[in-house]
Amino acid sequence: MNLVLRLALLLLKTYLTPAQPGMTLSTARFRAWPHDLRLRDHLPNQRFFNFMELGRFHLLHSRRLALKGLFTHRMIAAQDLVYIKPIGRLQSFKVTTEIAGWDSKYVYYAHKVFCKESLVANGLVKEALLKNGTLVSPINIFGNPPALPETISRWQACHQALKQAPAA
Repeated sequence: MNLVLRLALLLLKTYLTPAQPGMTLSTARFRAWPHDLRLRDHLPNQRFFNFMELGRFHLLHSRRLALKGLFTHRMIAAQDLVYIKPIGRLQSFKVTTEIAGWDSKYVYYAHKVFCKESLVANGLVKEALLKNGTLVSPINIFGNPPALPETISRWQACHQALKQAPAA
């Protein structure tokens, strides 16, 4: 339920501000409430993915891309996250999201999570855009793709290796 409430608040804040130009960095701010925590009294690892999803939502809605009808759904193809430090009870934190690149099939997002100015997590997400169950090429939305950063290229190579690896 708290994710739905956070989504509603983020949506309200997003549409009360003017549309952001281009694909610049998006920043969404949150706080770790007691109901977010688990037994060890810090934000559990799986909750970071929820906040990354809210970051992507914020990026696409603050640029008004989600309302243009170019795509209706987004489907995650891969996620990777490196945890650096825990987020404790009632700590405020921010999630920065940017589109790291795209190709003919996927959009690649880079997320960074900060408490104050300290980096606490770093993540990558590969996501497909769909309309009526059909893949929409990001090239049709964003134009010709820039060269992907080396981090994304290596991540793609790792995914290919995993796909081709025999079952253990």
